Amino acid sequence: MPTLPNEKESGLPSHQPLSSNFADSTDVRQEKSTSTRRWVGVALISTAVVYLLYGQGKCCSDEPLSSDFAGHCNALLQFPTGTYTDRTSRLTTALESDTVYISEPGTSSEYFIGGFSSRDWWLSERPLLIALTPSNPNITVLTARFEQGRAELVHLPKEIRDITTFVPWLESESPYEVLRGHLGSSHKVVVDGQVRSFIAEGLEGAGLEKGTRKEGDRIKELRERKDEREIGLLRCANQVCSRTSKRAILMDQMTLHAIRKTRDKMHFGITEAQTRMILEKEMAKTGLVAGDGLVLFGGTSPKSRYH
Repeated sequence: MPTLPNEKESGLPSHQPLSSNFADSTDVRQEKSTSTRRWVGVALISTAVVYLLYGQGKCCSDEPLSSDFAGHCNALLQFPTGTYTDRTSRLTTALESDTVYISEPGTSSEYFIGGFSSRDWWLSERPLLIALTPSNPNITVLTARFEQGRAELVHLPKEIRDITTFVPWLESESPYEVLRGHLGSSHKVVVDGQVRSFIAEGLEGAGLEKGTRKEGDRIKELRERKDEREIGLLRCANQVCSRTSKRAILMDQMTLHAIRKTRDKMHFGITEAQTRMILEKEMAKTGLVAGDGLVLFGGTSPKSRYH
């Protein structure tokens, strides 16, 4: 169990006996005051309280959402058949016939093809690219060979899966050259705004010419225009958030109160584990029964490591 550092480890001044002349001086009073402040600064919780509060609802008096409203919102979450076919069709309309749209896993790919969101695929130094070609249209997923099996397991709507081809690249190959060979050198590319810089530079270095800025603007406008179903989802989110924000403000106030109470009970020699237990008890008193805390001070605190 970690303990507070001793004077030598913490860098605090030694508490040796002082001469009577020195003790009477103003410098001593200032030194003792500074020492106290520094000690309190070491003892205070120096990182953050991690809130793991999963909708307990005990600290909020708002009435629950009506079942009719909840049912309406849940129904809007079901994508009608043809949603992604329509989105990819509008996307290809925004492109010139010789231009390919390229994105990485993220919100844009999830919007247009219904898969490869940031939840499905974490970005790494190994490119995984989604390329949509206007002709037909068809979709190419460029992936490292050893990750191909995992990439093929990512859920895609049937209407998208039917027009998707997975193209692997070996570690001894340039992924950008492989994509260029698959698409053909005559194509230009328009990269999504969320594509990382080194990916865009790699595509350009492989000889894939950039498309026009107008095409990029037209693609951006596609995401900005909402249909009736999307507008309905925004209204649902707004209704829920207006209630949630009230509870979040109240939880912040209650947590701050618990931290202050915990600080008042700290003393010389207290350990991080003991402080954590006090904090959890004080949070429970306010109704935050699912709360947890990360308590660090002394030699384990971020401040002591970086300063």
